[in-house]
Amino acid sequence: MFSFDLLTPPAGLGLERDLPRMEQGGPTLGAVVLPEDETAHRDPSEWWYYKGHLDTASGRRLSFLAVVLRQRVLGVDVVAGITKRIDWQGGARLSPHFVRVQSLAHSYEGSTDPTRIAFRFGAQLPGIGEGPSWSVASEIVGRRDGYRLKIDGEHGLDLRLETHARAALLGERGIVDYGGGETLAYYARPDLTVTGTARVAGRDEAVTGTAWMERQWGAADVRAFTWKYIPVQLDDGRRLIFFRVKHPKALNEKVFGARLSRGEVEEFKGLEIVDDETRGFTPPLSRTPYRTHTRIRNFDASGKMTLELTIRPVFEDQLVSTLIPGVPTFWEGACTASGTLDGQAVTGRAMTEISLARPR
Repeated sequence: MFSFDLLTPPAGLGLERDLPRMEQGGPTLGAVVLPEDETAHRDPSEWWYYKGHLDTASGRRLSFLAVVLRQRVLGVDVVAGITKRIDWQGGARLSPHFVRVQSLAHSYEGSTDPTRIAFRFGAQLPGIGEGPSWSVASEIVGRRDGYRLKIDGEHGLDLRLETHARAALLGERGIVDYGGGETLAYYARPDLTVTGTARVAGRDEAVTGTAWMERQWGAADVRAFTWKYIPVQLDDGRRLIFFRVKHPKALNEKVFGARLSRGEVEEFKGLEIVDDETRGFTPPLSRTPYRTHTRIRNFDASGKMTLELTIRPVFEDQLVSTLIPGVPTFWEGACTASGTLDGQAVTGRAMTEISLARPR
């Protein structure tokens, strides 16, 4: 059983502009072993990430994001809970909340009993001006066959995420080398099915959909990375992952893409991930745009193009802002995917995440 003394930092400190140094070191990463590695680790950086796309009974299309992040900063484990819901039609979305996690508990009980995890976090915020105050409570609970995600409030969700295949270990037995001596443990469950309800216009509607869960941990200072990360769930059931990462200590940018199928990872070897430099989102008071439109292509050894995808955001303003130390502002939003794979036309849904470098 692991537990952490958690910190809720005060707002308005400008920590995003001058982040404290994250502790280095920690245990040497070994090959990922499941279910044991579902549990928390003692490495300086760690996160649990859940995202998915839903269809309501009335035909509305939604997406969601739920993340628990832990960074060890100045000897203290700072934990942030983030939830976000995106309405494809109306653009309305639940703002993320960054709050003290009330419970961070894990246990592993022998080789035949899967790991059980539980995160519970919530926020109570005063109204702005004459607006009402509001509160949100969130819960993620691991189960034998998947996870339960619950978010209360006006834009609430109550979802069961079921797994049907073993996890995919990325890199070398679950250890990804990002260059410059920076490595992270990494596995994903990209093929979760979702059932449950969503709160829409004051009432609960049945929803179905697909979800993606993944875990990373290690000693790398992830705040120094720049990256674009795109998990894609095609309508025909195939699952693809792409990312482009650069760390200041690495000589070259790392570009990675793969098909993930029932725990197997088939890497694309001739990959290009190219931003559309003419389009993107520039936050207020910033001159640096987040390039939210992406073209992805892969070529085989003979030069034949085997993959061409265009990733477009549902709408541009999907920024996630935070003043939590160790959690820089980033852009994360629902997107469409369209193009060709192995000569066949494909469509699907994606979630793009973009992080720009922050000062160390």
